[in-house]
Amino acid sequence: MPPKKGGMKKKEVKNISDIESDSDSKKQQKLKNEDVEMIAIKFVVLDLLHPFHKLNGVTSSVEISKIIDEIPREELTKGTIVSFLHEMDEEFLVIEGEICHNKTFKVPKKKNPKMKLIKILLTIYSQQSQLS
Repeated sequence: MPPKKGGMKKKEVKNISDIESDSDSKKQQKLKNEDVEMIAIKFVVLDLLHPFHKLNGVTSSVEISKIIDEIPREELTKGTIVSFLHEMDEEFLVIEGEICHNKTFKVPKKKNPKMKLIKILLTIYSQQSQLS
């Protein structure tokens, strides 16, 4: 009896360039997931006794995810006043800022050990604001 044809399966062989391109695309996708979306703001601190009063009128940027106000994404336009948690000299306070531009930009995410504390403070603040 003759041997059966097709009994052995062929192994799929990938080209080295295919493997490299797969790993490159995975790296790029990972980097995209780690990007943080930011928006340009100008600090608005009118109270002279506020600890961060010296920031009044200073331009900076803030992560969109750190904005406390429940404003729809489409309404984050130039001139809108938003509140967010800001850290300076190891002090965390809620501060307001005016959005300077309609465009947002992405930057690579940096690992910050203070982020857990910031997230906890944001949740406490939002819970307190819902109670009042």
